[in-house]
Amino acid sequence: MKRGTGVGGVARKLFEYIGNQELRLTKDGYAWRIHKRDGDPIDDQIISVSNMPDRKRISIACRDDNSIKTISKFLDENGIIYDISIGNLTCFYLYPNAKRELLEIKAQPTEGNIQVLQGEYAITKADDPNPILSTFGLGSCVGLLLYDPEVKCGGLAHVDYDSQIMNVFNEIIKKLEKFGGKEFEFGYTPNIDPMRKEYEIKERHRDLISEEFELPEAFSFDTRDGEIYPWRNSFDPTLEKRLEKIDYRIQEHISKHFCVYEPK
Repeated sequence: MKRGTGVGGVARKLFEYIGNQELRLTKDGYAWRIHKRDGDPIDDQIISVSNMPDRKRISIACRDDNSIKTISKFLDENGIIYDISIGNLTCFYLYPNAKRELLEIKAQPTEGNIQVLQGEYAITKADDPNPILSTFGLGSCVGLLLYDPEVKCGGLAHVDYDSQIMNVFNEIIKKLEKFGGKEFEFGYTPNIDPMRKEYEIKERHRDLISEEFELPEAFSFDTRDGEIYPWRNSFDPTLEKRLEKIDYRIQEHISKHFCVYEPK
């Protein structure tokens, strides 16, 4: 690992980037807090930056829109794996030491069939060489499916952290909109948290959802006809590494879900 790329190095670079020399960092045990140069907390902007107990993550709590945009830009420009939780505060979770190549490995579908594993999502459309989305083992995980029958584009997620349901839903919507998606049929497994479904998704996106339906624990979805079929297995040379990724995410407490396929 290069010097300065660990948790502490990323934190210091981030503070310099955000503050333009107007912020300084003080340490209190495992906690890091940002203060103005005179020492007063900037409570209306960045609340705190903390090393998580496992010391592999950084948590940043914000409520200021400009700070949120600035932090997002910094993380994207520096290629840092991160996730966002939105509530009364916006919380960023950074994984500066994460194995990026493993986490961002892409699927290599065969037989036109994209296998979506735990902690992943994928996007495709009817005229793509791989128009079928498949997943299995949704007994304890949540399945999300979005499909625009007019444009014939769809997205499927296999969600293993309930807190990520809204984030993954939003990511799929953004990607489908790039292909012209506007109004979507929304499928989900019965084990979805009803509060997240009713208030986070349906209340916030009622204008985007035209129809709802339940998903089975294992299935294949064909974007060419919009039909759900029994799960169809197919070979993918990346499968072994992506199974390794599942274990790695759990061990490292990485809740972020990764896109493994989308049309070019």
